[in-house]
Amino acid sequence: MQIEKTMKKVTIKDVAKDAEVSVAAVSKVIRSAYGVSPSLKEKVEKSIKKLGYRPNTSARGMRGRTFTVGVLIVNLGNAYLPKLLEKINATLSISGYKMLIGLGQSELSIESSLIESMMDSNVDGLILIAPRLSDSALEKYAKQIPMAVVGHIENTATSFDTINGDDFLGAELATQALVETGIKNIKMISQPLREFNKVDLNQERERGFLHTLTKANHNDVAEDRIFRVSNNEDELKKELALFLDEQTLPCAIFCWSDIHAIPLLDECIKRQLTPQKDVFIIGYDNTPLASYAMVNLSSIDQQAEQQGELAANALLERIKGRNTAKHLLVEPSLISRKSH
Repeated sequence: MQIEKTMKKVTIKDVAKDAEVSVAAVSKVIRSAYGVSPSLKEKVEKSIKKLGYRPNTSARGMRGRTFTVGVLIVNLGNAYLPKLLEKINATLSISGYKMLIGLGQSELSIESSLIESMMDSNVDGLILIAPRLSDSALEKYAKQIPMAVVGHIENTATSFDTINGDDFLGAELATQALVETGIKNIKMISQPLREFNKVDLNQERERGFLHTLTKANHNDVAEDRIFRVSNNEDELKKELALFLDEQTLPCAIFCWSDIHAIPLLDECIKRQLTPQKDVFIIGYDNTPLASYAMVNLSSIDQQAEQQGELAANALLERIKGRNTAKHLLVEPSLISRKSH
């Protein structure tokens, strides 16, 4: 009986062994993944040709784009996010892309896990919004996938794009408006400092705040002008109450975010303090709630929609092949609201 000899099918492992690279590296070359060096591509393609390797149908399907983009947000508590996300989604949709959202919950391990899961799902790129990750961690991921970052001021980054409001200018606008009230007791409410990151948005806003006071000849400018509060909602209320207990009226207060300004305004009203007489408050983000008649809060508008459009377009450019970094600043404006 004649036995037919069959040729053993060449696998991706065979290609990896011949090219002396990992299976993951071969997979990246096959699907034209972002960040593959010309030398790696040449080496793998040489082995593929030599061995006559033919990717299976699913592997071939991985070559093209998935037309999905992963978007990572820290939490859902900031009312600034909806306009930003809506504009990102609308801009991506024009180019046929869909947006997948991951919620980092302000935890570094969760952020890292979500980014890696999105990459494993073969999204074509990532947009990170106010990530808590360190500069080195962002750089590591950006070398593997096209990435744009909103709310992270690092204009020296070379592997990813950044899109931010001009937070220094926004703080200047808010503080100058408070200086013009003639009140000497001007304070800022800010967040806890993050040890490993020197370019957080809150630090830019603090610099703008202190710089403006110095220009206005407030000679007692010092760090005790800045009152730091917790991000925990229950703790925040207690801390804001303590802050008001210590103030000499009238006082003028620049809040890092409307998230802080609105609860502070609420506490003032409970104490029967008159807005824009006993207390002058300016927030940041110009969230929808700030414009409500019962709130009527002056706030810095950092143009969320413009930032969202710029972030989406920057990422699309990177997906198409641009590899030089862009660092974009959007000019904010003060939305002044007078009390009735």
